[in-house]
Amino acid sequence: MSLFRTDPLLAFCRLITWFIVVTAVGAGLVTLFGAGAALVNGDHVIWVLRHAYPKLQQEGVIVPFFLGMALIAVAMGFVVRFLMYLLDMINSVARGEAFTVRNAQRIKAMAWMSLISMPLGFFIEAALSRLVQVLGTRAADAGIRFETFDGGFSASQILMTLLLFVLARLFAQAAAMRDEIEGTV
Repeated sequence: MSLFRTDPLLAFCRLITWFIVVTAVGAGLVTLFGAGAALVNGDHVIWVLRHAYPKLQQEGVIVPFFLGMALIAVAMGFVVRFLMYLLDMINSVARGEAFTVRNAQRIKAMAWMSLISMPLGFFIEAALSRLVQVLGTRAADAGIRFETFDGGFSASQILMTLLLFVLARLFAQAAAMRDEIEGTV
């Protein structure tokens, strides 16, 4: 029987998660290509910027551009792995195996990934802020409006990370209780 018929919410979660995975893979590949282009042929990146913004001086943008793109590609890798863990959990719930040791391990891995991604986000912000600072100042001088980049502290990500660690512990205890009950019956 189709998952859409038995549990439409779970099927919708799977569909949306796959959509985000495909989008994140695409974004990761594009940023990886951008980082590679900056590393292999920085002149080409400057040529593209020069044609996009002819009045803008592009000197000094290759290093922050490369670092920003490379770090975003790494972050997209984290996002894809995080979502693949989520898909594995959705599939195990669809099979009726929610409280398992494996799901507890997946949630714990997701919590660690979330924790590691916080400083990674600060490095991405630093590289992109430098790029925006260099280009933004020159853009203002050339009469081009340039948006600023504003990242920063995320209380919701810290809360999500703590919640994931607690859920990992909860799933581990539930799996142990389930194994104990199955052992006594």
